[in-house]
Amino acid sequence: NNEPLQHFDNHGWWPARGPFWMMYGMARLLWMDIATKRLADQLLCINDWEIKRYWRWLPGRARCCWLPYLCPEHLLPRQPVPYAQRRIIACFPTSLKNRKSWDLVTRFMAWADQMKANGFDADFVVTGKLNDWGLPANSSVRFTGMVDDLAGFLGQCRAVCMLSPLGYGYKTT
Repeated sequence: NNEPLQHFDNHGWWPARGPFWMMYGMARLLWMDIATKRLADQLLCINDWEIKRYWRWLPGRARCCWLPYLCPEHLLPRQPVPYAQRRIIACFPTSLKNRKSWDLVTRFMAWADQMKANGFDADFVVTGKLNDWGLPANSSVRFTGMVDDLAGFLGQCRAVCMLSPLGYGYKTT
């Protein structure tokens, strides 16, 4: 993963420990990436954006290849609901509150409000332990907390939305 930019996306320029800590953290992660590309023969990236805009510009001999992220077998639904009958549009943030996860959830909430206002009939759901985040009240979104049977839940979802530009795509977010 493109760790220096992920570090920035998670904390922003003004984290609790200050901008010097942010710059030090990004530089340390960049140095690790340079060392990795220098020592490895091949890097397998789960996002082609990173290859084009990050890894190819770093010095080193490693060949970078896109290895698309696939859902693990144990998370595939056993008996999914037929797609035409699915109503859930889900947002799966991390339960760790940071700048990126906050942006992801609040954008999803605003989008759900707009979709409901325009008459789109769906069940907008946010998963995860977010009760201590202090999110604004929202009647368009249902918060489920932690999902015990993720495969079963995914089998009911019509779509999974990751509406934040932070994190550079779905990836492992």
